[in-house]
Amino acid sequence: MVKVLVFQSWGLGDMVMTIPMIDSLRGVLPKAKIDAVVGTKEVKAVLEMTGLVDNIKIINTRRKNFDLIRGFLDLRRERFDMAFVGTEITGKACFFLRYLSGVKKVYDGRGKEDLRRVLANMEILRKAFPGAEIGEIGLKVSEEKRKEVDSFLKKSGLKRKEILGIHPGSLRTQKYKRYSVERYVRIAKEFLKEHGKERVLVFLGPEEEKFSELFKEIDNRIVIVLGKDIEFITGLLGKVSVFLGNDSALGHIAAAMNVKTITLVGKTNILKTRPWGNKSKVILGENRDIEKISEREVLKNINLAFMEKEND
Repeated sequence: MVKVLVFQSWGLGDMVMTIPMIDSLRGVLPKAKIDAVVGTKEVKAVLEMTGLVDNIKIINTRRKNFDLIRGFLDLRRERFDMAFVGTEITGKACFFLRYLSGVKKVYDGRGKEDLRRVLANMEILRKAFPGAEIGEIGLKVSEEKRKEVDSFLKKSGLKRKEILGIHPGSLRTQKYKRYSVERYVRIAKEFLKEHGKERVLVFLGPEEEKFSELFKEIDNRIVIVLGKDIEFITGLLGKVSVFLGNDSALGHIAAAMNVKTITLVGKTNILKTRPWGNKSKVILGENRDIEKISEREVLKNINLAFMEKEND
């Protein structure tokens, strides 16, 4: 049996952009044992929703060298025939996979950094399998979690409602990606003035929890989502009509769930990292300054997205 390893130790959004390659790999090698290395339990949970891999190991590449080396040495016992390393991950990972993990052949993305991330990952796969076709991002939420989502929607008065999802966050180390939370609050307020029947779901992470009261003060048609696991959030995103946010993981997941997404962008290289799919809209700030995006422009695009959804 062929044994294959996929190494993607970056964040949730990066994993979503790697899934088409893994799906394609599974199609090329349907009987292979495919394992994956990821960086966090949240990324592991997202990959588990695809059902594409056999085992998932977490290696935090930010750990001290001794722990990191031990993690790669543990892979050696699996005797992998080949490994595919996600784009722009450092050469150190490739070195460790070759010389500590003993992987016979390692394919990486060096030289593909100028491509859109999904396509760059496919080019890595095509080094081994030239005819490989781009795969799908199929995130499957469990029946138990779907029931939990439906119960949440019913209790929140959101069942059978058109919903605008808003996520004002991003990684705490990438504040340049963030549009002002106060501006998101004003956008939510104006949206509800213009749309009497719609509702707003605001997805907040631990860092944004302090802003929950700002949203709650607007209207009782705003519901806060806080402290939920990633599978629940994925299921809930699938119920949203339109999603608005910064360049962050939830935008990628929303697009994967076939939701119309609007991504606000400043300094991000959005040519590489925009959400995958034909329902993804990007609004780029003038001179790559995210705060130069006007609230009126955002509202115009939200309204257009709702109109397009009605005509779908």
